[in-house]
Amino acid sequence: MTDLAELKRLGFSKGTTSEVLLSLSLGSEVNVAPMGVKLGENAELIIKVFAGCRTYDLIRRGARDYVVNITSNPLLFYYAIFGKDSLKLRPSRCVSAPRVAGCEAYVEAERKGVDYGRDYLILHLRPIHIEYRRVLPKAFCRAAPAVIEALVYYTKIPYLKKSGKSREAEGMLKRILACAEVVGHCTRSRRLRSILRNVIERAEGILKE
Repeated sequence: MTDLAELKRLGFSKGTTSEVLLSLSLGSEVNVAPMGVKLGENAELIIKVFAGCRTYDLIRRGARDYVVNITSNPLLFYYAIFGKDSLKLRPSRCVSAPRVAGCEAYVEAERKGVDYGRDYLILHLRPIHIEYRRVLPKAFCRAAPAVIEALVYYTKIPYLKKSGKSREAEGMLKRILACAEVVGHCTRSRRLRSILRNVIERAEGILKE
């Protein structure tokens, strides 16, 4: 069992949402997706998952084991949305759900409970094992966080569009465009710029449907 202080050292708190890659498994089925996580009572992790995605389906069908993969690498977030085959998965130590290779930290957890809403669920996880790499800190650059932010906004668009909230969906696109401006100012990386162009094109395509 992990303790609250350890989770806080990894950046989790009750007042903020931390963006992670959640991996889960149900039998031979595996999925990885970006998710927002908050810290709950008694060192549990809380994740809100909206209906209509594979993560929601696997949880509803009874998935028990999970890994909260912590990374600041925007490519891993990008692959989790648009190129899951490009993600490299590795066995976990204590749960059947796999880890995403290349992350800075892993929180292996088991399902504690699920609360169901009208079109969402709240997943409560009990962490049982934490592992992290001690890495040399780097100077902060806004580009990578902006890419991750844009990808998070993108994941909200299909749900908002399907729910008839077109104005809110268009607002997500505006935020993505703002992130693209940050990337354009902060880096010459062709890969990061290409990711933003792809995200914008996909978002615009969904809004035109």
